[in-house]
Amino acid sequence: MKLTRQQLIDAGWNSPDHLETIYQFAQSLIKDHGINTMKYLTKHLMREFPEHHATLRMRDTPAPLTLAIEAETKDEIKNLNIAKKHITELLRCPVVSSGTLMPDACPAASAGTRPALPVGGAISVENAIIPAAHSADICCSLLATFYHTDLPISRQMDTLMQHTRFGPGGREKTQQIHHPVLDEPVWSNPFLKGLQTKAASHIADQGDGNHFAFIGTMVVNNALITALTENGYGELAELLRGREKWHVIVTHHGSRSIGSTVYKRGIDAAIKHTKIHAQGIPDEAAWLSMDTKEGEHYWHALQYIARWTKANHQTIHQKFIQALDSKPIAEIGNEHNFVWKQGSQYLHGKGATPAWLSENGNPLLGLIPLNMAE
Repeated sequence: MKLTRQQLIDAGWNSPDHLETIYQFAQSLIKDHGINTMKYLTKHLMREFPEHHATLRMRDTPAPLTLAIEAETKDEIKNLNIAKKHITELLRCPVVSSGTLMPDACPAASAGTRPALPVGGAISVENAIIPAAHSADICCSLLATFYHTDLPISRQMDTLMQHTRFGPGGREKTQQIHHPVLDEPVWSNPFLKGLQTKAASHIADQGDGNHFAFIGTMVVNNALITALTENGYGELAELLRGREKWHVIVTHHGSRSIGSTVYKRGIDAAIKHTKIHAQGIPDEAAWLSMDTKEGEHYWHALQYIARWTKANHQTIHQKFIQALDSKPIAEIGNEHNFVWKQGSQYLHGKGATPAWLSENGNPLLGLIPLNMAE
């Protein structure tokens, strides 16, 4: 029997640190014992090197899927069926524990028959992160800040456009705005290395697509004050109680090119990691184990991206409100493209807003984006 290293890799013995040792041992088995089939050789190798064999594969039976969505029209039924097909393929990934589709779920446009987390979908993953499941627009999020001014909306909108930016690219160096988040000592992280320039150019920069900046009005009545107070938000209730109406600025955007670069690096690392530890896993389902240094680095990079994105929102809001000669009263917001940790489970959401209770047992305050017009 002639044996090549590629045959060993294809058979699941693909650990780069141990491949040569396993290959030489296999060669000695072939020579000394006359082994002439891969099946018999694998039996012997499994006895000697069980921990270095990639046994994980896509499951025949997907993990459980729950639905928080009902389809009524013909188009809704069609879209839901496609979304279910995409997430069901992803639920066959061996590290995925469960999945769900929210009421606004829609198919992943380019997935075809490949595994994908639809917009409006969420999955729970055991001790691992699947970069493709949180999407390239890491930490796409909403932030709302309440303030008061007597200026007309037209004047406010003109001021807002002076303090935010839309479109591709970033701010020119002479127009960049510094924020302390840029000074954090994170840039040795391999997923963030060399991204300081991108991070600086995108502060107060919203990008394009479905991202928006919105000015509206919030009416404060007794029912709102009571609900906030009873659910553990008495301090916010007191802040809002001062007026019957507050202006509110809402921004919707993610982490711009700094986040998309982290995502690309994460995808590449996940594919490399998964090929070592599993077989036949599509790239869209590749994961990074949290037991590895790379997994730990990626988790910390995601946390920085979350801080950076919130700083981006806050910079726009603060500069805008200051220009109105006003002050911010309170803010609320949340991510809807992200990964959250609960025990050993990593909850991935794409266009899905967290709804679990806070650490104090209170309902989370958050915002769900509708569309650019509403």
